[in-house]
Amino acid sequence: MNAREKLELAALAAGLTLDKGICTGGGNNIGFDLLGNVVLDWWHNGKIWNPHTDDGDSFRLMNALAAKTELDELRLSNVGSRCSLWPIGRKLIDVLEYLDDHNNRNAATRGAIFRVDVEVGRRMKEQEG
Repeated sequence: MNAREKLELAALAAGLTLDKGICTGGGNNIGFDLLGNVVLDWWHNGKIWNPHTDDGDSFRLMNALAAKTELDELRLSNVGSRCSLWPIGRKLIDVLEYLDDHNNRNAATRGAIFRVDVEVGRRMKEQEG
C-alpha cells in the first residue's frame, strides 16, 4: 500500500472527504497536493490534512477515534509510542512505533496513531465492499 492509499484510508476512518472537485483541480484532481497532503478544500482555503506529518492533525485524529497513546519502554533503552483503539472496552487494534534515529517521540506517536487509523479505514472499506 502506498502513502496516498494509506492517507485515503485514514481520511475515510476520520470521516473526511478528499476534495476532488473539477473546478479547482482540473480533470486530473486526485485530492492531493504536490507534497502528498490530503486536500480537504481547494476552493475556499486550500485546507490540507496529513496526520502522518502534522502533530495537530494527528492529535485531532486520535481524539476522533477515541484512541489512547502512551510511551513504552522496551528492552530498557529503547522507547517507542503505542497507540491502542479500545471501542466498547475491547482492544481492537494495538500498534507500536519505535523511535527513529533522532529519538523523535512526536514522529513515533504520529506514526502509531496513523497506523491505527489506516487499519480502521481498511476495515471500514472491507465492510463496504
